[in-house]
Order: sequence, then structure tokens, then C-alpha cells
Amino acid sequence: MQKAIKIRLYPNASQRDALEAQFGAVRFVYNKSLATISHFYKYHKKNLSAYHDIKKLLPMAKNHSRYAFLKNADAQSLQQSCINLDKAFKSFFNKKSGYPNFKRKQGYQKSYHPNGTVCVAEGKRYGHVKIPRIKAPIKAVIHRNLPDSSEGKLSSITLSKTPSGEYYASLLYVMNEKLKEPKNTLSLSDIIGVDVGLNHLMITSKNKKYANPKYYVKSLKELRKAQRKLSRCKKGSNNRHKARIIVAKCHEKVKRKREDLLHKISTQLIHENQVVVVETLAVKNMLKNHKLARGISDASWSRFIEMLEYKARFYGKRVIKVSQWFPSTKLCHVCHYKHPNMTKDIRDWICPDCNTHHDRDINAGINLQQQGVIDLRAGGQVVLGDKAEIVELVSDANESSHSRNSDEARSLAR
Repeated sequence: MQKAIKIRLYPNASQRDALEAQFGAVRFVYNKSLATISHFYKYHKKNLSAYHDIKKLLPMAKNHSRYAFLKNADAQSLQQSCINLDKAFKSFFNKKSGYPNFKRKQGYQKSYHPNGTVCVAEGKRYGHVKIPRIKAPIKAVIHRNLPDSSEGKLSSITLSKTPSGEYYASLLYVMNEKLKEPKNTLSLSDIIGVDVGLNHLMITSKNKKYANPKYYVKSLKELRKAQRKLSRCKKGSNNRHKARIIVAKCHEKVKRKREDLLHKISTQLIHENQVVVVETLAVKNMLKNHKLARGISDASWSRFIEMLEYKARFYGKRVIKVSQWFPSTKLCHVCHYKHPNMTKDIRDWICPDCNTHHDRDINAGINLQQQGVIDLRAGGQVVLGDKAEIVELVSDANESSHSRNSDEARSLAR
């Protein structure tokens, strides 16, 4: 089992210069390797491997006067750069991504993978990270307890710099503890369906709605002001550099708020349930709708499902993805009548067959829960209960929700 922990670094001026030189060397090796492979294929119609062919040339390149600056860089990080390029080409050939791109000096994020050690002062939040080619340890703030030698072993360190100029170290530990196994026997109350949306960020089959704070939309006024100021600054000036950092900090502030909310919701869902059922979403296709693209990007559904999946593996839970063609919003969860024309403006509807009143989103969550039960049983999982129990659970959830809302209303009236 692997566990990653991200900590904040506070390098001094000389350490920042050394890190920038290392970022530059890693970026140079990556770009030079990519250019060599592309050139060789264009003119000789032969494929070179970044792992098997280019990596072997690094010692020779260091002895060349033109590339003598590579001698001051961490050798393992340069080799890892070739390995990363090899992974990018494999992803391209497997049609998982596009052709590898060159890394820009002013790119989104700078990073590299050195060997190193982490030391923490006992009983304190402060420590330091020792990495090759930098003599003095880099000060770090440790926000949570790190695994000791008996719990796990430090596997790798990834140093990175954000566009706003902040430095971080991602520590990957290989834990001695094995992953927890999911429960063999489940009840219907252990399974929850989660429908994502824009009016509400998430809606569950247990009649709970999570509000969509729309952090990016709320920050547009501040962001536009900072971007206008950046556009007026002369290129290459110190004022433009300062303005660029202000814009980057605005974006990072929105990202942190969003990540914090998604972490809290995903952790709550995983801790309170054994199985979380979600819908498979083609987010790339949805983003082609320019009227909804901003809202979908701000909601960050893909990131939410990614959090659910890795937390479920860590805690011994399950995440089931239902097909994107499953009509969760159109089906009546009581009699399975299918609405013939469910447009986006319909938020409530009454089933003509069983006269059940449906909230569009909650109904979708319940249908996802029912489909998750079907998929589990089809895979041989024991799930106790039947459809009638699901309807009973929903009615109980509705009653508790109404009582909670009335209590809140009475408290406000006082």
C-alpha cells in the first residue's frame, strides 16, 4: 500500500537558485530528448526509446563542453526525466493522450524527482528535507505525522514549484500495512447513489444535497482586475512579474477552496458508506457546450470521482461507475416508468403510472443506488434487502430531512 503526503518547503535564496538550476536541467534533458526522437523519426523513419537509447547518452553529454552544466545537476533526476518522456510516448501510442509537448520555462508547474531524506523535530511541526546537490537542508512545515520506519519506507520525493512561487515536496511512502478488504455482506443502507450537478454539487440517494459554492465564478471580479493589470505591464519588467504572481495566487486560491470542499465531501461519503455509486461522465464532451463549460470546470466532477476512488481503495470500500447511457434522471425509481422528454428545465415531475412525486436529482441518486445493487449482485456480492426496503429508506430520509429543515426554521425564527 502506498501513501503520499505533501509538505510545504521554505528554501532560502541560494537554495532557490539551486532548485531553479535543477528544474532547468531536467527541462533541458526532456526537451532535448523529445527533439532528438522527433528528428530521428522524421528523417530516418526509426523510433528511438527515451528509456533504452537516450538515457545511455547522458554520461557522454556531460563530457561535452556544450552540456557541461549538466554535471552540476542530480544524475538520477536527469535519468528520471528520460523515464517520464518514455511514459509520455507509451501513453501516446496507447491512445491515452496526445503527442508529447515541449516543456516551457514559464510552464504551469516545475518539478523533478531527487533522492532525499526527511527529518522532523520531535513534537514539532517543523523539519527539513535533505536532497542531493544542495548542501544545507531545506526547511519544511510538516502538517501531519509522517510514517516511521516501522510503518513504512520513503520511496520517492517529488519537488515542485507552483506558478505563484511556492515550493512543495510530495513524499511517497510504501506502507507495511496491507490494503483493507471490502465487506463480504452488505445491506442496502451501506450503499449510496451520488448524482453530480451544477445547481447542487452532489445529490445523494439519502436525500442530502451539497451546495455548489461556485468558487471560480465568485472570484471572477478579482481575477479580471488582476489580469487587466497584468496585460498593461511591459513584458520582461519586474512589475509584470509581480502582476503575474498575483494572478497565479488568485487561481491557486480558487483551486485550494475547491480541493478542500471536495476532500471533505468525498471523505464523508467514504467513511459513512461501504459502496458509493456514481455515473460515468464524459466530461470532455460536456465541455464542448460553451454555455455549461465554465460551470462544469468549476464543479470539477472528475477530480471528485478520482478522490472517491483512491480513498475507497485505502479504506477498503468500493466505488461503482454506472454506464453514462443509464437514464438515471428519466426513470421512476418506484415503478421504472421512463419519462419520454426530460429536459433540463424540469426539476420536479410526477410519474403518470404510480403518481409518485420526484425531485429530479434525488430520484437520479436513488436510481444509481438501485443500479449499483444490481451490478453488485451480478458480480456475486451478497446484498441483503429488496426494492421495498430502498423505498422505505428513502421515505425515512425524507422525513428526517423535513424535520431537520423545520428545526432549522424554528431556530432562525427565535
